[in-house]
Amino acid sequence: LEILTNVCCVEIPDDVDVTEDQYQCFAREHGQVVNLLVSSGAMRRVMVVAETIVSELSGAYSEKSCPETIIDLGQRAVGCLDNIVQNMSNECFDAVDKKALWDLMFGFTRIVHNRGREDEAEMLESLSALLWSLIRRAKEQNVELSLLCIEKTHIQACMRLATSPTTPVVRSNTLGLLGELCSLGLGSFFSPVIGTIANCLNDNSVSVVVQALFIMFSVFGDKTHNDVYESLKLQSVLRTLLPRLKSKAQDRNNIKFLQMDPQDIDDAIENLSAFLQYKEQESRA
Repeated sequence: LEILTNVCCVEIPDDVDVTEDQYQCFAREHGQVVNLLVSSGAMRRVMVVAETIVSELSGAYSEKSCPETIIDLGQRAVGCLDNIVQNMSNECFDAVDKKALWDLMFGFTRIVHNRGREDEAEMLESLSALLWSLIRRAKEQNVELSLLCIEKTHIQACMRLATSPTTPVVRSNTLGLLGELCSLGLGSFFSPVIGTIANCLNDNSVSVVVQALFIMFSVFGDKTHNDVYESLKLQSVLRTLLPRLKSKAQDRNNIKFLQMDPQDIDDAIENLSAFLQYKEQESRA
């Protein structure tokens, strides 16, 4: 499974020097291989195998005592599935039963989270990344949220996961997922989800704060949701955040910075300053 996934999703590492001709040759030959896999149905079979393995492993995780080998296999299988979802062609993704995949992976995520074992934190990171990838691909291809049959309980569970004492990676991934859901339309759940994302602006991890911040920029970049922005007093919340973020940026040795590129927080500060000015001008217009 890993070999086939790598064939389908291979990329040239950033630290490998190649000429433009070499890159074009690689891209052309790799494209031919992937087209062969797609046209022969091999890509879809790889997807089915990955889903089957994850489904079986999910059952194993339901047991109180789960061997470390199963935990390792589960993480590797989920990683394969995430790579496939991110890199498969639009045609292949169209053929995927996205509701079944969402239900499978969400159920697996809930099992792992409820177990609450520290040694399974990386597994939860992989699962939350996959769920985010699935929603992101659905959005890119204009798949309606209703087709995924994402339920009220799913959204509530994601809101809890985003603010739970998990790793910063899990919280950031879950915030990313919630941000994509906001852009797809959440109806009456929009305001509560935004409230959860706003709460994450107080997270003790800089990476989580920055993730929440960029969602705010995306969702409130125009006047569409100004009523929610004003009702949650987000202008005041973000104005208060700015000096705190600047203070964190000055301490480059802070261990929390190990979770992200310091340049990202510099960009976040610059964007936040501009965003606050934009919203002030908008309110006066």
